[in-house]
Amino acid sequence: MKRRTVVPWRLVRQAGRRLSWGVADQAVSSLTNFAVSIYIARTLGAVQYGAFSLAYVTYGFALNASRGLATDPLLVRFSGTNVPTWRRAVVTCSGTALIAGLATGSIVLVAAALLDGPAKLAFFALGLTLPGLLLQDCWRFAFFALGRGSQAFINDVIWGVTLLPALLFLRATGHANVFWFVFAWGATATVAAAVGPFQARVVPKLSGAWEWLLHQRDLGARYLAEGTANSAANQLRNYGVGLILGLAALGYLQAAGTLMGPFQVILYGMGLVALPEAARILRRSPRHMALFCGLFSVGLSLLALAWGVTLLVALPRGLGQWLLGSLWRPTYPLVLPTTLFVMGGCASSGAGMWLHALAASRRSLRAAVFTSVAYVLFTFAGAAVGGTLGSIRGAALGTWIGAVGYWWQLRQALRESRDGSERSLGRRSAAAWLLPAVGAAVAVAAVAAASWILVHNAVRDHGSATTRPSATAATAAPKPVPPPAVHTLKPVSAVSFDPYGDGRAENNQLAPLAIDASSATAWHTSWYASAHFGNLKLGTGLLLDMGREVTIKDAVLTLGSTPGADLQLRVGNATHSLQDLRPVANAANAGGQVRLRLAGPAHARYVLIWFTSLPPDTTGTFRASVYSVKLEGSR
Repeated sequence: MKRRTVVPWRLVRQAGRRLSWGVADQAVSSLTNFAVSIYIARTLGAVQYGAFSLAYVTYGFALNASRGLATDPLLVRFSGTNVPTWRRAVVTCSGTALIAGLATGSIVLVAAALLDGPAKLAFFALGLTLPGLLLQDCWRFAFFALGRGSQAFINDVIWGVTLLPALLFLRATGHANVFWFVFAWGATATVAAAVGPFQARVVPKLSGAWEWLLHQRDLGARYLAEGTANSAANQLRNYGVGLILGLAALGYLQAAGTLMGPFQVILYGMGLVALPEAARILRRSPRHMALFCGLFSVGLSLLALAWGVTLLVALPRGLGQWLLGSLWRPTYPLVLPTTLFVMGGCASSGAGMWLHALAASRRSLRAAVFTSVAYVLFTFAGAAVGGTLGSIRGAALGTWIGAVGYWWQLRQALRESRDGSERSLGRRSAAAWLLPAVGAAVAVAAVAAASWILVHNAVRDHGSATTRPSATAATAAPKPVPPPAVHTLKPVSAVSFDPYGDGRAENNQLAPLAIDASSATAWHTSWYASAHFGNLKLGTGLLLDMGREVTIKDAVLTLGSTPGADLQLRVGNATHSLQDLRPVANAANAGGQVRLRLAGPAHARYVLIWFTSLPPDTTGTFRASVYSVKLEGSR
């Protein structure tokens, strides 16, 4: 009896040590990525951060493909094996990961050639460094398969301690742009990848990739398709949201996801060790699998909820400004639905882990595809109906529906396992396992095409208002003395105007979002304790420069949906003080779309939207938002 009691506790202690190394390793990885994301968001602003987000999710696509082909089969079949067997497997597994990096890196470079602007720079840097990024990830999982999480921890520490100084160096030398930040991120991962062979005493064998793929074709093909489905869903979500709502909206969504970074330490840290542990439990004590996987899902879901509540309380009390700067205000309403979205993923994690431990790749693939489709469809529907907030609400709903699908597929897999219907699981033709690879290539091509459309639509939309004459002007009947044609006037620039402030303009970096092509992005005032600016000032505003004197006849503003804003439309040819800009129209208790009709044409270069009272927001404070400005008149 004593022996039966001691052995399980010894196994529990060993599993606890392995789990602790998983959390420690992911703490280094996730906190480093979290710090880098925060640093980039604060340094580059919404548009370049949106481009970084596109590169990051593309990296996630390549990463999941590499894991499906290389490290997932390694975890399922070689967790807890002896060292010689592990090394023989890792030789070909790491070679497969390196080949995957070279292949996906080449595709990303081709995609970069089709893009323009910040997205082109981000993709070019990513394509150059993908081989090192994927190889470094392979070493991490290989060490955890052997039960040596300390080696994975050391490898990630090497990446972190080289990355952070590199980013500071780039800023100090004037190279703070999205290309150099992405390149530094990938290049320092390559340094860590180069240390991996010395730790494992294994050198990747590129020629062994084909051997690995053939031997693991029953799992690798489906895991590739599963990872492709997950990554393609994230890609489609990001590119779709970018096309529908604009890059800045995508930046807000990425910022909301970044705020969940500390929780990701636990989520991914446990995930590093959970599958090897599940494989061990299934071999040694299968009756405990239900308890292990159930507690895994419930525990992670509750931890995600706790972190989300912490963010909701702490962000308005200074944490938001410290982490995200001016981005935190438009990001704050996204925190709760983002938390629910992450909880949905946690709810399905136990079922997914059990399916992988069973090697029920057919069922896990079906669950992944079902979840991905639900996620994308509900995200797009939410974006179309409810904008940025609606998109993340739809994503949360789709993910929870997917969690139900995962547990249902697990139930079916357990039935089939008992019936012995998966004995022929490995009998697949070579052509069959190539199909997911073809699908992956098609998905990457679709990503490149969507990126091209996104960037070129943005360029076209920004230029169209000033380069194309209106239909009214083109078809107006000639008159002896034709009046100036009335058409849309495009401001040259927009800045915050705060003559009664403390010398720091209110969210000046967001001002261009009020005149861009997207109606989902906005300039916001700072927030105040009362509608009258907390009795700190008389007002604040958004100043538009038309480039030269124009004639303004009408104005349409899109404000936040909550009414309560009192505002004036002022015009003038100088901006030294508020008195240089005379009022020509006003509105009270305004919200949503507001049309300001001028009593007569106003001739001026500068147009000021001047707020004298602020509407309430969702957090109990007061601030005004300007999503778009449409001016009509003649030049």
